[in-house]
Amino acid sequence: RDLAGGDDNERADEDGWVSSDDGSGALPDDAVNGATPAPDVDDERVLAAVRTARSQAEAGDASAAFATIEAALAKDAGSPLLHLERGQLGLVVGLDEAEVERSLVFARDGLPENPRAHFALAAFDEGRGRVDDARRGYERTLAIRAEHGDANLRLGRMHLAAGSMGPARVHLEQAARAMPSSIPAQLALADVAERAGDLPGAERALLVIVNAHPSVPSHRQRLIAFYRRTGQAERERDALRALERIAPKDERKLRDLKRSSK
Repeated sequence: RDLAGGDDNERADEDGWVSSDDGSGALPDDAVNGATPAPDVDDERVLAAVRTARSQAEAGDASAAFATIEAALAKDAGSPLLHLERGQLGLVVGLDEAEVERSLVFARDGLPENPRAHFALAAFDEGRGRVDDARRGYERTLAIRAEHGDANLRLGRMHLAAGSMGPARVHLEQAARAMPSSIPAQLALADVAERAGDLPGAERALLVIVNAHPSVPSHRQRLIAFYRRTGQAERERDALRALERIAPKDERKLRDLKRSSK
């Protein structure tokens, strides 16, 4: 599995892999140490191993990346940064979950001011249904780095699921600002805005996606469904015409859309 990215910015961090906060899926050097340098940041051997592993992961070779980190840990077993990488890569290569958790907890405890460490463990907890632990982890991440895009997105979704519309919107707006190219962030923002009755706000978020990917029919179809759902017939027709211009051969889908709009 590609650790560095995914379709439409739906990155591999669903498994706890922490990439950049800007929606690009890149793994920037300044994310190695987080907000505050860890005790071992001057150890070039550790940093070199981390950068090598990330290059291997970005090239699609998670197994090689994991082997690089394991070899480095054989020499520096007490490095929380190496344990952070081990835990995240372990999820991808099928490491026993107890071992993954052990490394992520070790990393969080050893890097108390590193937002990546808190986020990685929170994402792991969320994936195992430990919602309260995950929420606290995301909150701690944001206490260290308020603009962390993925933490804002995940915490916003949690609030949205719980019906807490105000906090949900605050976090999702921050996520969309931090990751303007992230489709999941824009979709979540459109969802919370529509639920709150802010139709212009929902439309703006959907248009960000359409304008960023003008040749993708599914994004326009989502916008059309929004217009239909909210009774904006004229805009729905305009959006249908735009869809016809970019996908003239997809006649069956267009007929279905037209039929359901009547």
